[in-house]
Amino acid sequence: VLSIITTYAWTGSAYVVPSAMAKAGVLAMTRSLAVEWGGRGIRLNAIAPGPFPTAGAWERLVPKPEMAAVFEAKNPMHRAGRHEELTNLAVFLMSDAAGYINGDVVTIDGGEWLKGAGQFTDDVVAPDLGHLYFLRSPYAHADIRSINADAAKAMPGVRQVVTGADLVQAGVNPIPGVAGFARADGSPARSAPRHALAVGEARFVGEAVVAVIATSPDAARAGRDAVIVDYEELPNVTHLDDATAAGAPKVWADAADNYAAQMRHGNAEACAAAFSKAAHVVTLDLVNQRLAPTSLEPRSVLGSYENGRVTLRLSSQMPGGVRDTLCNEAFGWPTDKLRVLVGDVGGGFGMKTGAYPEDILVAHGAHTLQRPVKWISERSEEF
Repeated sequence: VLSIITTYAWTGSAYVVPSAMAKAGVLAMTRSLAVEWGGRGIRLNAIAPGPFPTAGAWERLVPKPEMAAVFEAKNPMHRAGRHEELTNLAVFLMSDAAGYINGDVVTIDGGEWLKGAGQFTDDVVAPDLGHLYFLRSPYAHADIRSINADAAKAMPGVRQVVTGADLVQAGVNPIPGVAGFARADGSPARSAPRHALAVGEARFVGEAVVAVIATSPDAARAGRDAVIVDYEELPNVTHLDDATAAGAPKVWADAADNYAAQMRHGNAEACAAAFSKAAHVVTLDLVNQRLAPTSLEPRSVLGSYENGRVTLRLSSQMPGGVRDTLCNEAFGWPTDKLRVLVGDVGGGFGMKTGAYPEDILVAHGAHTLQRPVKWISERSEEF
């Protein structure tokens, strides 16, 4: 069984699939494989014509009337093709007329990257740029007793030093939690407020405590290193069993325990009754490992300000979500006050979705300084 899977988009009355995806799938077939299996019937799970630049492409791609009927159906993906239909298509795709196997294939994507001509966030240079660096907590849990940034503010090149208290005073709200989850008693999920910079307590190693913006990376790092934070370390736990045990140190003093939410499905009584009657019961602990996606391009944000509007250029998989969270939740801005742009993205793997604290600090810095601000994550910060 040969599967060629493509994605499709609705355009008018026809389903159109990017031709490069279809070509890539077909190129995986060799002529000998198709000839050998074509007579027996090759099943193509999903394949449709792409936006070809040449005239008559539809007629060339669909040489048989029965194939045209398949493609002209409201959604041809909803049924498996008959062997004779799809065999005809497979044989045609390998023919000289289609040119997919023995003809030239024009690369429509990736050429700029191969030549080093891509444009990622850090490739964009803005005039009078400020560089953002963070001082992060070395403790898993600690009271922040005081922050002394006087020396940092006086250092050459330092433009701005920001603490969590500064953001609260400026009216910047915490990042909202995930909606739709509930606790065991049915009440909404609860977790510690996640400010863009820690307020009062640091609750994990690496949590941002102070942000420093300066005229150069060296000046920003020097300013960051000049900030003095007085911590009082608090009890903490690192294992799930310890965190959920009775009397465990709480991450957040206002919570009853360390459960943010609990989900249960099905009939608990019926399940218990079934296990009570079972001849054998096997108990197994399943541990889901912690993940740290390490994309080739780290998270990166460039903010600029012009005519009362902030523009963020960032490496993201979900620019609309970033804009909505920052406008609707963090700043209380109308959405037309923030524009989010995404250029080339050097990998994401799911970690470049949604808004991060660093996005808020870049936008805040660009807005308050009315100058461009850039933050490029260091590798250790990505973990």
